Amino acid sequence: MTSLSPHDQALEIVRSRFGEAAAVFWAGSLSRGEGGPGSDIDLVVVYDKVESPYRRSFLSGDRPVEVFCHDTDSLMRFFEKDIECGRPALIEMVAGGVALPDASMFSEDIRATAQNRLARGPRAWSAVELDASRYRITDALNKLQLALDRDEIVAISTQLYGQLFEHHRRCKARWSATSKQIPRVLKNEEPDFAAAFLGAFDALFKSSDKTRVVELGRQILEASGGELFDGYIEETPHH
Repeated sequence: MTSLSPHDQALEIVRSRFGEAAAVFWAGSLSRGEGGPGSDIDLVVVYDKVESPYRRSFLSGDRPVEVFCHDTDSLMRFFEKDIECGRPALIEMVAGGVALPDASMFSEDIRATAQNRLARGPRAWSAVELDASRYRITDALNKLQLALDRDEIVAISTQLYGQLFEHHRRCKARWSATSKQIPRVLKNEEPDFAAAFLGAFDALFKSSDKTRVVELGRQILEASGGELFDGYIEETPHH
């Protein structure tokens, strides 16, 4: 077990393993002072040139480390992927990350690009994507109302948790998220809606009370055209 602070441990990793990098950004909960003993160190490492971008995981003492290696070209391509899928994973890591060992003109140029793209928001959903999301949520809500077995209720609700969040955010032209980032994004950016969203699922998971989640789902859908099932067609491209 290391006695170093998370910052000093991240700095030691950068100096010992990535000294040739053009820029390194330390991101994640530890960099924000929010992590715990088991939190990992997330690093975005940018070289002048890499054959292909890669992700590498290893342990530093007992601390998990996740490294995302890029050059400028691959970094920009992955930024575009974030914009396309609506989840700014890499963009956010660079935009809010701590430059190690120190900031430079190069790192600040990259950070400025990330911050600009973060501020612009994700790509807007097409009508086809919107209808597909409305259909999936409508179908899940119908199944949830009919479900009697608790295990089935939990399974359907787990699916709806991410679907409702993504639909709500993308229809408002805002970034989406996954997993543990969902409650963090809601609490930080939409505290009033967070209370309704998290409260509804809390009631469902604790006591199988479906009513609040069903009502929440209908409200979210109502803002973007309502429920969609009867007559919905999903076409599959020939290729």
